[in-house]
Amino acid sequence: MKKFFCLMALAMTLLMLPTVSLAAMPDISAGETHFDIASGCYILKNNVRVVARGRTMTAHEAKVSITSQKVWAQGAVTLEQDGIVFQCDSIYVQGLEKTVDVLGNVQFDATELLKITSEVAKFSWSTKIADFYGGVSLDIINADNLKFADGVDRNFDRNRKYDHVQYNVVEKKIMLIENKTSAEPKVNMPELRIEIE
Repeated sequence: MKKFFCLMALAMTLLMLPTVSLAAMPDISAGETHFDIASGCYILKNNVRVVARGRTMTAHEAKVSITSQKVWAQGAVTLEQDGIVFQCDSIYVQGLEKTVDVLGNVQFDATELLKITSEVAKFSWSTKIADFYGGVSLDIINADNLKFADGVDRNFDRNRKYDHVQYNVVEKKIMLIENKTSAEPKVNMPELRIEIE
């Protein structure tokens, strides 16, 4: 009887979703896949791959909510879109808010232009701005195509680590390089518990 009510609840949920949401269903694969009806989340382990809206995310394990468009992932995480690559220990994507929080051993690669490493990063698909915090280092590969916002010193010390670097991925422009940031980044990473029964 409990299974019947769960199936009915799932059917009602699917009927209430707009057609646009169904068309935007992500492509999800993993070594172990489980759909938790109660939470409406896919629980994924081993060789996780999620493709949605031109973004590809891979990880060791993840939890994906179709309705809230949120993805929690950990373990050798890679997020790639339009030649931009984030690699890290864990990630939290909020699709409706168009933001991503990237944590632990962050490596950002803007193909053949620059590489940035940090402890934490935040990215907004709305503004196309990436903020990097904690032990930030920059490896500029092609300085001729890289732009700098007014007030940013082009001759910054490339051997130094910085507290905060801000980069516009569309304009290929470093917006800010600073130490002693005025505010610590607020990271919205909820704890990820992956359990497959």
